[in-house]
Amino acid sequence: MPEARLSDVLPLAKTAMAATKVGDLRDPATAIGPMVSARQYDRVQRYIRLGIEAGATLVAGGEGHPDGLGGYFVRPTLFTDVTNEMTIAREEIFGPVLCILTYRDEDEAIAIANDTDYGLSSYVFSSDPAHARAIAARLQTGRVVINGAPHDPLAPFGGYKQSGIGREYGVFGLEAFLEAKAVLGVGVRHSHGGRTRFHAPGCLRRPRDLCRAARHGARRCDAANGRLWRRRIDHDGDVDGVRFWPDLVA
Repeated sequence: MPEARLSDVLPLAKTAMAATKVGDLRDPATAIGPMVSARQYDRVQRYIRLGIEAGATLVAGGEGHPDGLGGYFVRPTLFTDVTNEMTIAREEIFGPVLCILTYRDEDEAIAIANDTDYGLSSYVFSSDPAHARAIAARLQTGRVVINGAPHDPLAPFGGYKQSGIGREYGVFGLEAFLEAKAVLGVGVRHSHGGRTRFHAPGCLRRPRDLCRAARHGARRCDAANGRLWRRRIDHDGDVDGVRFWPDLVA
């Protein structure tokens, strides 16, 4: 968050942490249940200790159990004065531990966000949609969620760096189930608009209307002497990995 706004936000964050109920998930008022195992409980406790030892300021929570609870329940914990070099900022805790990092300007905020080995999702909040999109374009993550937008199963899902390879959902997810085939050999001469071009056999020439191809989920590749098109996923979701559009065949 902006360094200049920390004094305004911190009381709100403390109030929200205090109101976060830990307990039996069968109770509709419960926000956080127990950790999945003793091993995970110990792991989260270790991260809380590492945060304290590294010099972060403990604002709420801390080690041990919430009042009146035992087992694998963890106290919702809030740290400030966290830097991006600290373990609690760089590693995934998978527990109710929140770290607040501050920035002086947008360039520093983006540098902090991108200075990580991971890149699954990032979140941008702004009253200016155009400004939010400009920031989103600079973030190195597979997804950027603006102002809490809901999940969209048609949008590709996957991460950069150590957050994974490939994508699920949408056209990109379907393409993972397709096989690419390259046919190499003597080119096929094709005359178009008074010009003679050579294309690899079986490939497709680029359509004039790129928008029309994009609507049908076409995927383009560079091959032979031009931009060629291969593979098709119909707009209704049916996968057609072997036929070519008749009007696009070179």
